[in-house]
Amino acid sequence: MKPNDQITRTFLENTSNWGEALKSARERPCFYIGPPSEAHFQALKAPIIYLNDIRAFEHSCSLYIVCSPTQYVLRFAAGPLLKRIEHSADWNTDRMLIDILRNAMPMRAFGIGFNPVYLAERFFVGITSEAGFRCQPYREGWPITDVLLLQERSPYSFIIAGQLTSEWFTGLPFTEEDVQKAISSHTKLQITWEMRSSDDILPAEDAEMATLCF
Repeated sequence: MKPNDQITRTFLENTSNWGEALKSARERPCFYIGPPSEAHFQALKAPIIYLNDIRAFEHSCSLYIVCSPTQYVLRFAAGPLLKRIEHSADWNTDRMLIDILRNAMPMRAFGIGFNPVYLAERFFVGITSEAGFRCQPYREGWPITDVLLLQERSPYSFIIAGQLTSEWFTGLPFTEEDVQKAISSHTKLQITWEMRSSDDILPAEDAEMATLCF
C-alpha cells in the first residue's frame, strides 16, 4: 500500500528510512515485534511498562484499556508533558509523530511500544502538548495524514491504538488473560480495562481515528 496522496513530497523524501524499515519488518518481523505468537501481548505490555517505570508527565498516571479480538486502545491520563520533554521535542519537523516522540521521550527503548505500527493493519498515536493534542493515524505502516494538531483539548495525555492481523501477530485474538498479565505488576498505575467481543473499538473510517482522543 502506498502512502496517501495528502502526504507531501517533502514529507515522503524525509521518510525514506521509514520505507526501508517497513520492508525490513516484513522480512524480519521478529526483530521488530518479537516472537509472532507473543507480539500482540507485547503491543499491550510495552507501553504499560514504560509509563509505569518513567515519569514523562506532570501527574500520576491513570490508564484506560479497551481490547477486542484484534483491536486495542491504551489511553493514559497524566496531565501535561514535563517541560524538559515538551521543549526537547521538535514539534515543527515534518517527520512522523512516532519519530518525534522516539527522539524526545526518555529511554528510547520505548520504541518497542511503537513497533507494531510497521505490521499493523491500522495504528494510531497521540500525545498532549502545549499547543494542543497532536496525533497521527497509520495504515499498513504508512501515515494517512500529516501530524494533526487538534483544536479541542483531549482529556488524555497519551494514546496508542492498533488493529492487528494474524498474518504477523499469530497469537491473536486478545483475551482477558492477556490484559490481566499485561497489567498485573504495574501498581503505580490506576488501571481500568474492558474486553469487547466485537472489533468495534476503532472507528470504521481512517479519517475518524482522531475521535479516539475524546
